[in-house]
Amino acid sequence: MIDAPNNILSLSTVFDTKINVNLEYKFVHSTGGVTAFFDTLTFDDELELINCYKQMMGTHVNCGCFQLLPNEFVKLKKHAEALDLLT
Repeated sequence: MIDAPNNILSLSTVFDTKINVNLEYKFVHSTGGVTAFFDTLTFDDELELINCYKQMMGTHVNCGCFQLLPNEFVKLKKHAEALDLLT
């Protein structure tokens, strides 16, 4: 589900955790309380794994990763591509 005005996706992980991906302010927050900020995202199509990268002191640092259900992975990738957030 997407809250279009705020660019927030509500998704499910393979571990049955709910996460919200805010594409406007570029952060991921889980119901377990973990938050990761990002500038760009990478997608591993084989594992449905998403990595969050943040620019820090001139280099990209991996700030977190999560694995989504296959249909949720496709949904997030589609929105990230549309907003040019992929590396």
